[in-house]
Amino acid sequence: MKIKSKKSIIAAIFSLFCLTAFAFDRPVVTNIYAEYSNGARITLMWTNPVNPEKPVTKYIIYRDTKPFTTFDDVNNATYVAHIPGTETGYTDTVKDLNDYFYAVLSFTDECYTVILPAMNATVKGVHVEGKKKNTTQSQKKETKSKYSEGTLRETPLPFLDLIEGLTESENTISSEAVKKASNLGLKSRKEKKTLEPYFFEEDMVSPERGDAYYLFQILTTAFVPGEYEESIVRLRKLTGTNITKEVERRSYFYLGESYYFTGDYENAVRAFVRIQEYFPEETKKWIESSLDHLEF
Repeated sequence: MKIKSKKSIIAAIFSLFCLTAFAFDRPVVTNIYAEYSNGARITLMWTNPVNPEKPVTKYIIYRDTKPFTTFDDVNNATYVAHIPGTETGYTDTVKDLNDYFYAVLSFTDECYTVILPAMNATVKGVHVEGKKKNTTQSQKKETKSKYSEGTLRETPLPFLDLIEGLTESENTISSEAVKKASNLGLKSRKEKKTLEPYFFEEDMVSPERGDAYYLFQILTTAFVPGEYEESIVRLRKLTGTNITKEVERRSYFYLGESYYFTGDYENAVRAFVRIQEYFPEETKKWIESSLDHLEF
């Protein structure tokens, strides 16, 4: 009886070791936590994977008012940012006092579509702390006397060319300065290439009937003419019906393209990630291009 118990203990330890080793091989962050920082900011921290099977190139961060339990929860969450795979934290800025939960998805050469609560998804909601301004009567008097007339303006000057007392020639910024400032702005912007519409071979010829026929009709009457808003509405309706998996996956691909061409790159990424495992080569460039357009 003792021998059997000892073998059971050894087997349990071995299983735990294998499970731990597998967890460290997955390209997923661990030990995630979020905390209030200051102002309207929430700081998110995590531990990068120690020995991932493939190097992590970037992380995508999502926020929601409820905990993340599965990858499907990302579809209804708010995209926050994407950052390099070497980072171990991010500071988010929110606009209200809601409790927020976060998830961090890893990208290697593809998205790692796994949500593990307490590992790459927070399980405790965090909110910013509201702070009421309480100005005493003495502070009001001090402020009023501090900015007496003729000594200091109550508000900052909005533009250099509105300074009082200067002549018109003195108020005007030189054309050379304006040109240099414009060039600085242009240099800071990276030119982003827009992709061309992609079609699967199955959708190049009209089927006689079935789900593929309905998809073909949407493509020819909305997607091809560039009516992408209409295309989004009809494709979402089609994917919500009982259609074959093959047609559903292609529909999500065209849905991602439609979002992309309307400038809704966040939803474009969501659509492409959803069917990435079925079309890894086709979705890769669309995800990368969508993320490039999301950069500020």
